[in-house]
Amino acid sequence: MAEPVTPKNQTGFLDQQNRPKPQATPFKGTTCADDAKQTAIRKHLGLYNNNDMFLDEVEPFLAHYLPFDPTIKEADKVLEAEKSRDAEVDECISRILSDRKSLLTKTSNGLVWTDYDKCEPAEYDTTENIAFQPLGKIIDKIMRHNPRKPKQKLHFRLCPDNWLTSDIDGGNFKIDACFTETHQPNAISNRRIFLPIELKQERTARLRMTVHQQILGACHHILNEDPRRMWIFGLTFENDVVSVWYFSRSHSVKTFAADWLRNPRLLVKIILSVVNAGHLALGVDPMVHIGQVSDDGKTLTYVYEVPGESAGGYPIFYKTGQIRSPVRPMCIAGRVTRVWEVVQVTSADGKIEVNPGKKAILKDVWLAAGAGTETENVDKIFEAVDTFVSKRLEVEIRDELKKNPRTSREAITSNAQTMKRLMKQLVDKEKRFEHFDDATKERLQHHLMNKNYRTMFLTKLYDWKGQTSKSLRKPAQRCPNLFPTDPEAMTDDEYKRTIVPSVQSSTVRNHQGKIHSGLVGSMTQPQHTSLAKLNAHSTRGYVPKQQIRAVYKEVCDSLYEVDTLGDVVDILCQAIDASHILYAVDWVHRDLSAGNVLAIKTGPNKTWSVKVADFEFARLMIDVGREVRSDPRTGTAFFMPTEILRRRYLYEQYFTKGVAAPNSNPFVKAPAAQDAKTLAKQFQLSSTDPAYSKFKDLRRIDYLDSPATLPPYADPSEIPPRGTVVNHNFQHDLESIWWILLWFVTMNVDYVQSFDWAYNLFSHDIEKFHSRATLFNNSLDADDSISDRLRAELVPTFPQLLEALRSEMLTEYVQREIFGQLALPESYSQIHGKFSETFRTLAQMGGDWRDLKIKCGVNPRVMDLNFDMEKAQSKPIAAGSKHGRDEDDEQPNARGTQRGKKQRGG
Repeated sequence: MAEPVTPKNQTGFLDQQNRPKPQATPFKGTTCADDAKQTAIRKHLGLYNNNDMFLDEVEPFLAHYLPFDPTIKEADKVLEAEKSRDAEVDECISRILSDRKSLLTKTSNGLVWTDYDKCEPAEYDTTENIAFQPLGKIIDKIMRHNPRKPKQKLHFRLCPDNWLTSDIDGGNFKIDACFTETHQPNAISNRRIFLPIELKQERTARLRMTVHQQILGACHHILNEDPRRMWIFGLTFENDVVSVWYFSRSHSVKTFAADWLRNPRLLVKIILSVVNAGHLALGVDPMVHIGQVSDDGKTLTYVYEVPGESAGGYPIFYKTGQIRSPVRPMCIAGRVTRVWEVVQVTSADGKIEVNPGKKAILKDVWLAAGAGTETENVDKIFEAVDTFVSKRLEVEIRDELKKNPRTSREAITSNAQTMKRLMKQLVDKEKRFEHFDDATKERLQHHLMNKNYRTMFLTKLYDWKGQTSKSLRKPAQRCPNLFPTDPEAMTDDEYKRTIVPSVQSSTVRNHQGKIHSGLVGSMTQPQHTSLAKLNAHSTRGYVPKQQIRAVYKEVCDSLYEVDTLGDVVDILCQAIDASHILYAVDWVHRDLSAGNVLAIKTGPNKTWSVKVADFEFARLMIDVGREVRSDPRTGTAFFMPTEILRRRYLYEQYFTKGVAAPNSNPFVKAPAAQDAKTLAKQFQLSSTDPAYSKFKDLRRIDYLDSPATLPPYADPSEIPPRGTVVNHNFQHDLESIWWILLWFVTMNVDYVQSFDWAYNLFSHDIEKFHSRATLFNNSLDADDSISDRLRAELVPTFPQLLEALRSEMLTEYVQREIFGQLALPESYSQIHGKFSETFRTLAQMGGDWRDLKIKCGVNPRVMDLNFDMEKAQSKPIAAGSKHGRDEDDEQPNARGTQRGKKQRGG
């Protein structure tokens, strides 16, 4: 490792790490359901979405999520508006009462629904469908007597025996009733459902469990199918009580069950709130339009509208074609990225293409409101690179003018050869490029000249921001166990004990990228054991999410989609070039994966050119103004760096006290007894040395490339304290590339032995990092050697290459940390140079390995339906609210099992 000199007044790195930590933001898996049937994933959906669930009272819920007038923001005016809504409710009830055959009856105890005056639905000695037919008449009557005449009408329909039509895979379910945007006399399309409704004649705990899963499944599918849907509401009727549901990309809420039979006014208020809300308030995006059926007659298209202010004054329209990213993420909350192939069309109907056949890419993602977007981050990176080059070139130009006073500035800047020479001087003088070999420097010089580096990134055509989801109503109570793990195995009492509201909250970070489609049926590893830990221990703020959209010029392939291993290596080699550009200006990507290292064939020879994408998580490595999260894990678990995944710096595993006893670290093979010394002894530090306390509890590390004494450039004051939040640094992006290569050569070349060897290394469960940590800390040729597991074509080259990079990375990580060099950019020069030289050499090699076909095995995004439900069980959290426990899940007088309703998919 180089011996960088600590600059004076170096600040920021440990300061930003040791400030008081805000709410944690643990990673939530980004797995998707792919083409799995909706009825098969329901109970799994509960586990994925429990962490985002809240409970609220129905009246304040309606005022917040379905306000009488959404344009009103002032609190006092909101109260006045709610009084207006109450007046509408009174007027509607008055009109119903005035009917000749009124559905409302006045009694000594108040108003009751006439058809349910003598018995409630559970007491009907008939089927569920018939028991709720009066409810259908009641809702129709409320809509007919609506004092307001909404511009956007909704239609209500009971549909318990109707299969729904779906535009995406997995739609094998039914619902009991719904509000639709148009009259649906026959088959009901999911995209036409504005609000699904589920009905249960009984209200046992088991049936509550079922109806919860049914409404979640229906809303999940509709949100995933229809890109117009920003959020969605639902209703569940369980005998005499009703709950309103809200699902969004930020959080989800269920209201406490309320009596609609003995409180008709409440039902009227709920129905009027829904039918008067308008499409936008119900979550339908006015900037996405339903288009024509695709040319093959199989796919419905949508038309995205670029607003005029983002398109030069007039709106521009793009019609969707093939979708390139998953449309069925298991988590409703999160980024929920959609990536479409699109063509520009003349209008919202999508009938006429502007340039027939000329495709672009449209990316549609939800980010925290106010967060930096991908295009904003890329613009900042571009600006930083241009500033980096211009400032340093200016120094070179001035020096050139001093050497040649008779030469003009114009003569220098207009001479391509002179500028190329000055660029070489610039790169040679920059400390962070000190350990780059000549070939790497030459590539870097080329990219820095004339802004050529921009060819390694996507070309933005348009970008804009859309709607923002509702904020969380603060009095709402978090309920991370609303959906149970295994309905079939639980008794009523057991189920009730799992439903415990909490004042805690938790974090989801959901990143989506392009995937290779196909549910992998052979997956059997439990991948959800971390969900219980997330539910039990995590906290976050549930900020509103905002739509972020961009159109890009290039239509690329991800690494999943290229043909051969040689193609993968060529593209990764260029991705390292792109990482040098970020390194030059202090930025880190933080989410490099096989899904966002893209490529496009260019030039007369149709060679691959890299396009690195997905910069939503990118940031400056050191940013003193940034609040530090207590959980740094972002990105795709398969390719997450070891330190980020473990949330501990690697040097910490050598502590002799607390974290691990001597010779007992689970990830590092124990040293011989004579080597069990401390770093303080290794560096010959006396107990009076100021640095002694920093090293006395660390075991000797023999592989360190260090002198017998503490090197003069070391700064022990900058060693991160034990337990410090791991900050994503310039080496972590390189490690992600290493994991990508390892994943391809073991799990994607159609070879069972290497697939089995690497299987446990690539898990969807971010808590299952033991195998990865052990591998990264020990030689790949130890014990179960990788050389014995790879395909024969790979053995001559890849074991040595992967081991050389692993060993170098481990040494660099630990040495940089114990010498206090984490904040010094030049301390990463050697590892960047090593990666570039190694991958370039590999890319230039011939051999049969280059022609190995890529056949993706375990997918980083597709869920496994065969996981261990018991291990995934969420732990109840003690309640800290006025309700004590979920009032909506208090079991009423049990009336036995459900009667009469026939089995159905929903």
